[in-house]
Amino acid sequence: MKASVFLLAQLLCLSVTWAQEGSGGGQDSPTRSKETEANVTTTKQTSDRTTNNPKIWAEMRMLSDMVVKQRMELTVTNSRLRYVEARQKNNEELMDDMKIDLDLTERNMEDLDKENAALEVRLSASERQMDKLKRANAGTAKVAFSAGLTDSGFLGGFNSDRRLIYTRVLTNIGSAYDPATGIFTAPVAGVYYFRFTASDNRSGMFLAIRLDRNGKKVVWNEEHNNGEGHTYISNGVVLELEVGGTVTMHLPRGKGIFDNRDNHSIFSGFLLFPL
Repeated sequence: MKASVFLLAQLLCLSVTWAQEGSGGGQDSPTRSKETEANVTTTKQTSDRTTNNPKIWAEMRMLSDMVVKQRMELTVTNSRLRYVEARQKNNEELMDDMKIDLDLTERNMEDLDKENAALEVRLSASERQMDKLKRANAGTAKVAFSAGLTDSGFLGGFNSDRRLIYTRVLTNIGSAYDPATGIFTAPVAGVYYFRFTASDNRSGMFLAIRLDRNGKKVVWNEEHNNGEGHTYISNGVVLELEVGGTVTMHLPRGKGIFDNRDNHSIFSGFLLFPL
């Protein structure tokens, strides 16, 4: 190693000497020529010693190999560094995208929370309204009935009006209709709806029926059978009744009506709302 350093120093001195000769513009002086010859002689002797020393050449080759190796390692390191920087840049861009997505998700969650809050308010209001309706309906009477007249067939030809008793009860919620007397009695004051259907199939007979409220005529319907089979009458009415008010159906004097298990003649009614 010391020999290599010495060789490099000698080469540097020789280079300086050559440079000084070149700057003299081609003028030769006896002193300078002698110095140059002495330096050349010394350098030649040193070069001969270096050339003839295998250790120096081995060390120089080792130094050269080390430089080449370091250059390769530096190249690989730079490549890895560029790769890491590229990945870091991609990760940063990915992080930015994820932040944007997170912001959008948070905004959507805030909107959903607002919508849920509004729905909860509406639901609470609906539940309160339902509770109010339930409380209001809890004390409201439930009234509805429907009954067929008879399964005996023909009725009629009487010398006076007859109250019709509909004995074939189909529905009687609230038991406001009495199938033993044929009288509907209002359990609460309110507005009621009543409907009836009457039928007869005797040729040449008059089919007639009357609805009374509290014993007074409200509706009268009549139809003549011309021998064309069943004749029907159907009608309905809305009535206001006080508690204990009655509604009845009547067959007028001399008229006829027909019914059987098919329920051709029916009397129905129900409470619309209380007053």
